[in-house]
Amino acid sequence: MSLLALLPLLPTLLPFQNLPVTLPLPFLSLLTAVSAPSPSRRPVLPLLLLASHAPFTSANAANYRRDHRRTPAGRALKASRRAPLPPSPLPHVPFGANASAGLMEAACPSRRYARCFHEPLLARYPQHNLFDHTSPHASAAASAARLTPRCALGSEAKAHGDARPKRTANADGESFVLAALRGARSPRAAALRARLAAAPRLAGGEGLRCGSGAAALDAQTLVLLALPTTHRGEARRRAARLSWLGGAAARRRGAVVGCFVLSAQYRGGRTLDRLVGEAAAHEDMMFVDAPETKWLITNRTGYSGFRSRGRGMPTFKQFAFFRHASAMLPSVPFIGKLDDDTIPNVEQLPRLLLELRCFRYAFIGQINWAAFIPRAYRATILGDRCGFGWGVWQALQMFGSEEDTYHKLITPCDRAGAVLPFPYASGAGYIFSGPLLQWMTTSTEVEGWIAEAEGPNHEALQWQKYEDSTTGYWLSYAPAPVHYINVYRWVHDMSCRQRANDEAMQRSDLSLYRPPCNISLWVHGCKRGKDMVYAKRLMDGEKYVHKKCLKASWSIDATVKFWQSRAEKLNQDVDGKQLTPAEAKAYWARKKAKANGKDSLAT
Repeated sequence: MSLLALLPLLPTLLPFQNLPVTLPLPFLSLLTAVSAPSPSRRPVLPLLLLASHAPFTSANAANYRRDHRRTPAGRALKASRRAPLPPSPLPHVPFGANASAGLMEAACPSRRYARCFHEPLLARYPQHNLFDHTSPHASAAASAARLTPRCALGSEAKAHGDARPKRTANADGESFVLAALRGARSPRAAALRARLAAAPRLAGGEGLRCGSGAAALDAQTLVLLALPTTHRGEARRRAARLSWLGGAAARRRGAVVGCFVLSAQYRGGRTLDRLVGEAAAHEDMMFVDAPETKWLITNRTGYSGFRSRGRGMPTFKQFAFFRHASAMLPSVPFIGKLDDDTIPNVEQLPRLLLELRCFRYAFIGQINWAAFIPRAYRATILGDRCGFGWGVWQALQMFGSEEDTYHKLITPCDRAGAVLPFPYASGAGYIFSGPLLQWMTTSTEVEGWIAEAEGPNHEALQWQKYEDSTTGYWLSYAPAPVHYINVYRWVHDMSCRQRANDEAMQRSDLSLYRPPCNISLWVHGCKRGKDMVYAKRLMDGEKYVHKKCLKASWSIDATVKFWQSRAEKLNQDVDGKQLTPAEAKAYWARKKAKANGKDSLAT
């Protein structure tokens, strides 16, 4: 039916009943041309409004969309858009290779990846979310007991579903620390091993330490934690010993054993003398024959426009620790890592792990999802993260998006060579089951990744960023399904909050930045010694006091005050001479370099 026949009825059809309808001749021909029926053409109400000189405002557009959705055609269109697409098979990408855009679009031609791959990814990566929003006061161990009610009833010999590990631990009585440098390739590491063996043992007290015998650690330890640190981290090491590492709960039958991990490739001098003395005094420091990342990778990065160096995360020495621990301690049920500014709850963590021993391949942490570009040539990164999401649906939506989470235009992940999103644990801390770590450290593919990262092209593709998502990428190629145990908000950052004065509010707070409480598993962001000591007291059940937290903690407020004071310091007079901010910054940089000049580092 032609629209010309409806012209007398236009005043009754339009939402504006009292407006005069005048149709100039150009619009009559236009309306006649678009009036032919077509199943794909929407109603021409905007053209009618234009012809009648009626303003098509946003309110009118909303009314139009609402009325159109109420029609049968509108409901059918809405249902077709929301209808789930049939699941697509997950495309296979070889380990270490980038995915091609053609491969992704062939697997999901619509590029609506959340509908193509949501269900297959959930089936590929079983994730157990322990946190229950209806019971925010419950501990992680109690939630895990509901997940695996029969797990804690099994015998010690049946941990991980295997009678005994296939490999045997070192039984010659050598300490776990000294064994890490046996057969060291670096001459400096070999010399350091001799010094550590000759140093007098000053540590006292009962319980297991990182420097205990390998056989004792293998038989009695529940979880072994690596704490990557450097020669400048003495204050945090001292705070850890005062707060949790030297406590009776951590050493009770070796429930939690912590090892500070450092590189053995230091030059001689006062720095090395101090580290050897500290290691002998406390027996909780391990030196591995791997370089600090910043010593090996010195070029500026492509993702900074070649203006600055990279983050220098402890990628090499951390993997060296995992490789040594899995080989020397095959009977230890769990091995993991924590940042040196992170404090674990030594009461709650063992209880949780005892409930999870039935999972042979288990990975425990605050689980996120992200896509991954194995070889990011433009950013000069070996393993670059792309398309972050708190869950798989959000990560898949970001996978084909041209905007990142900050609404900045980027190359979509599917066209930048990224593989599909996978789960990984945030880098503040994560824990492997023993069999899973043994597979990862003996995988030829992972060994090839490490060899390439250390090889001649280590500057062209730098492995100094995103060690947490790199670990998740490795685990995505495990030969059997990995059970990802998401501890969610039991892991958080240290921060002071006024509302936490209410004890019930403190325990039910789900924010990422909040004070610790007695059900926190581990807390990140304890930058100073006082932070870690105060966090330990809160984990032990002390009532939260906001003013005390502000005084003792490196909170967000304290961080802002620190940078404000530093900015004022950079602009002050130096030796009676007024300097510009750039000159003052250069002065303090030279002063810092001069103070550290005698303790030079190299490889």
